[in-house]
Amino acid sequence: MTTMPRLVAAAMSTLSRPIPARPTTVAVTGAVVAPSSSLYEKGRNVEWYVERSGGYTLDAAKDGILLIKPNGQVVRATRRTQPGVGDVIFVPTRVMAARLADRQAEIDAISRNVTGAAIVFALLRSLVP
Repeated sequence: MTTMPRLVAAAMSTLSRPIPARPTTVAVTGAVVAPSSSLYEKGRNVEWYVERSGGYTLDAAKDGILLIKPNGQVVRATRRTQPGVGDVIFVPTRVMAARLADRQAEIDAISRNVTGAAIVFALLRSLVP
């Protein structure tokens, strides 16, 4: 029978392993059967990584896939997009995709308003000596 000190020592040895300086995997999460991470393989596309995670769930929004880069940048992806090392593939549900689209429309409207206001301000400033 394993004693508590041995369990603690085993846990501590796991924690003391070095963390890789660079990521080596691509993670798949969201509306997939078994969210997981797979070792990065050059030339593989989103579809390949999703299949390794058990495939899409029935409510997956296959046209709303997002790729989250290690630096935090979020980009739209297709099934043929080739992710990079450390990327996270996020497959939203159809409901999530609709909500994200609504938010994107709001963000676009705000940015148009701010841009329009900046143009008017610049124009007025150039007219006033």
